[in-house]
Amino acid sequence: LSVDQQYQEERFAERAQDPLKRWKLSPIDLKSRESYEDYGRARDLYLRVLAFARETDPGGDDEASALNNLGSIWYRLGDYVEALAHSRRSLEIRRPLRRPSGLASSMHNIGQSLQKLGQSEDALTSLREALRIRRDIGERYEEADTLLAIADVERERGNLREALALAEAAVSLTETLRSEMTSPDLRASFVATEQDKYGFYIDLLMRLH
Repeated sequence: LSVDQQYQEERFAERAQDPLKRWKLSPIDLKSRESYEDYGRARDLYLRVLAFARETDPGGDDEASALNNLGSIWYRLGDYVEALAHSRRSLEIRRPLRRPSGLASSMHNIGQSLQKLGQSEDALTSLREALRIRRDIGERYEEADTLLAIADVERERGNLREALALAEAAVSLTETLRSEMTSPDLRASFVATEQDKYGFYIDLLMRLH
């Protein structure tokens, strides 16, 4: 159940040194490197949560949530095959439950893992469906995340102007959410957690000019 950290360090070093691969180092990759041990502990915790959910409510939403959270953790640990498998199993459970928020979350995670595995067309299909659901149910914060994920796929495919438009939409939505917060401290804290969106947008502007 472990991903060798030495291998991960070698992967990061290779990407950091190779200009053709440097763009693959996303903000999530860099944060994950700093929090590798924390994610390992989170994985172990959610494996226990998953076992408990399967004992108490097999095939229920708790099991689906645990699987999807494990998918997110495996993603941050750099094991995209495991991430995809867990998120897909989560989606299988969630489809008959008809809970749109959970469906969108699983499909978002699936799309991100597919992108990392080089399956950009399938990634876009999953992410666009997640975006549609999130817009339908008014999950604006999550909508911004999915917009950015789609922009990342388009950037990888070389569609920089399309990626820029998507990134602008993600940043605009983030700014709208920030403006609705009444507490200055809360607004500042919110912006601090959203730096990946601003950084991505700035990177695209620099590439296009």
